[in-house]
Amino acid sequence: YKALLIIDGTQSVGALPFSVKEIRPDALVCAAYKWLLGPYSLGFAYYGDYFMDGVPIENNWINRENSEDFSQLVHYQTNYKPGAHRYCVGEVSNFILVPMAIKAIEQLLHWKPKGVQDYCKKITSPCISDLQNSGCYIEDQAYRSSHLFGIKLTNGINTEKLKKSFVAHHIFVSFRGDYIRVSPHVFNTEKHLDKLYNCIIEAMN
Repeated sequence: YKALLIIDGTQSVGALPFSVKEIRPDALVCAAYKWLLGPYSLGFAYYGDYFMDGVPIENNWINRENSEDFSQLVHYQTNYKPGAHRYCVGEVSNFILVPMAIKAIEQLLHWKPKGVQDYCKKITSPCISDLQNSGCYIEDQAYRSSHLFGIKLTNGINTEKLKKSFVAHHIFVSFRGDYIRVSPHVFNTEKHLDKLYNCIIEAMN
């Protein structure tokens, strides 16, 4: 038996450094619309040697052998394209979504995931430290990322008051059980985190 390492990188790839060469996953799959900054309906995937002869979920003409030669399309092929090409969705030549995704990737290559991560750490560290000192629980830096983290609220906090305060100050976060999920990016500044902190502190009173 062989255990496969299959990674869903949707919540991190693009904002957190990741090396296929170093980790060597059997498969890495990412939705495009989160930290890869792409449009809905697209995704990206890397497949290792284990999947090179696999059967794709979607059968279409464009993932068949020699489908790029339009003059020979009447000679239908049963064989798939070699390697990971066989797993491509139909209509990969989407003239709206694909250019958007390419531009997003080019921007990320300019920023670099480490650059995104370092920036998020810089703007969030003061706020996180202050919240921890105020009694909120946030996982230690060694065990979490800086672009996506949870704040566990202290007992007795007025959640409804906090939600209204967030709306009033145009703060967009997700409430997940006892936690608030915060996901800063390069368009955020330390001032935004100050607003977040002030709203939480006010809701404690």
